[in-house]
Amino acid sequence: MGGRLTRLRGSRLLVFNVCASGVGYAAGDQLQQRFEGRGQSDWVRSGRMAGVGAPIGAMGHYWYQLLDRALPGVVAGAVVRKVLADMCIFAPVCLVTFFTGMGLLEGKNSREIVLDVKTMFPTAYLAEWAFWPAAQALNFYIIPPQLRVFYVSSVLLVWTVILSYIKHK
Repeated sequence: MGGRLTRLRGSRLLVFNVCASGVGYAAGDQLQQRFEGRGQSDWVRSGRMAGVGAPIGAMGHYWYQLLDRALPGVVAGAVVRKVLADMCIFAPVCLVTFFTGMGLLEGKNSREIVLDVKTMFPTAYLAEWAFWPAAQALNFYIIPPQLRVFYVSSVLLVWTVILSYIKHK
């Protein structure tokens, strides 16, 4: 499958990245629900997670292209700069997008959404710093550019369990 994925280009790659991210968010939420000891899966909740994860996949698709143009190469210095840019720029944007999108899909008003962002963002962002730098260093050093969102979507399976816990605890 890796060979086929490396041949994805343009709009097909974008669609693949959006779908992979949405599935990653939903699957991670399903795992978190198992850890919560739920007897029945809350598919609506996982659907909301997928609904927020898919656009984040599109954002990642374009973000990684921008990073590769702005910071070309896979030498240590370029990888460190990419990881720092990812953590300082893209990670906060993704978290705000996640909490805002989830709030909208849950039918919350703007005041409730702002409160969710204010209360959950610090914990989630700290968790991001504990989780993502090593994963992203591998991403920027080893993974071919067209497979970066797919790789991140695979790692998301673990990350989304953490994020779902923070959101739904």
